[in-house]
Amino acid sequence: MKILIIKLGSLGDIIHTLPLVNALRDDLPHVCVDWVVERKFSSLLDGHPAVDEVIAFDRGKSAVCTFRSFVRVIRRLRNRTYDVLMDLQGNLKGSAIVFLSGCSRRMGFGRGSSRIETASTFFTNWKIVEDGAHIIERNLSFARAVGAGAENVSFRIPVSALAREQVESFLISENIHEKRLAILHPGVTWVTKKWPLRRYASLAEEITERFPDTAVVVSTGPGEEALGAELKGTCRAKIVLAGNMSLPQLTALLDRCEIFVSSDTGPLHLAAALGRRVIGLYGPTDPARNGPYGEGNFAVSAGKACSGCWHRSCRDLSCMNDIDVHEVMKKVSACLA
Repeated sequence: MKILIIKLGSLGDIIHTLPLVNALRDDLPHVCVDWVVERKFSSLLDGHPAVDEVIAFDRGKSAVCTFRSFVRVIRRLRNRTYDVLMDLQGNLKGSAIVFLSGCSRRMGFGRGSSRIETASTFFTNWKIVEDGAHIIERNLSFARAVGAGAENVSFRIPVSALAREQVESFLISENIHEKRLAILHPGVTWVTKKWPLRRYASLAEEITERFPDTAVVVSTGPGEEALGAELKGTCRAKIVLAGNMSLPQLTALLDRCEIFVSSDTGPLHLAAALGRRVIGLYGPTDPARNGPYGEGNFAVSAGKACSGCWHRSCRDLSCMNDIDVHEVMKKVSACLA
């Protein structure tokens, strides 16, 4: 059986799909699994033991470049001839690939499924019933539908040896290579997920004061360098900025850390998948569905009635603003003690 996974992004969503492909590989070892993914995330899948072929889709700087890449991907898929397609993207962006793939058995979530665009359901003809609260458990429903047991959740994210060396050199240059690392990640894609920068600064100050054997590192994504610099200028404690890292380097850095603190972001789920201790700060998203997966991790919220609304914009940001630093520090202490 040749199976095609459609999950273009984002980083967190790709992490949440990895247990599905691992279940397919473990329980159906003779199955071929290919994956269509955006180029900027493809390095996370390169060399992954459960993926036979990574088919990268380039979202270029122009519509022409994007269209050319789309055509190349479609030609490649139609030449491969898949038995089953699994649409984990669930939106119109991925539906064009689903419809033009040439695969006759196209699996997808049904109407009413959480966080799935209704229009995308018209392009799939094998509806999967969600089983479980967390999105990882729901994604595993695809594996069970084709005969995999899917009893265990595993990620098996490859960590580049070169990236490990580069990260270690960076830590040596900052003179923190012998310390435990607490990574704070203040960047968000939704404004409603933002925890105030001053709260991150206060948290960094408490960590360095209470745990002198631990260095605080601030990671930032592309275009967030000013955010990291502002946090460093606000914080009275010594913090180290780790910006401009590639995805393999970020993976190696997270694999090296003791704890990771951020809102519901891709790096948070990457850290959890690597087995790190994670404290997630939750407001507009639901931790029951999107919380950091794994034992020993925490989801902290302000407990507002409107929490879990999934709104990307809002006039009232109290669901994040009211998350108390001392409450977060209690979880940090539980991890570092």
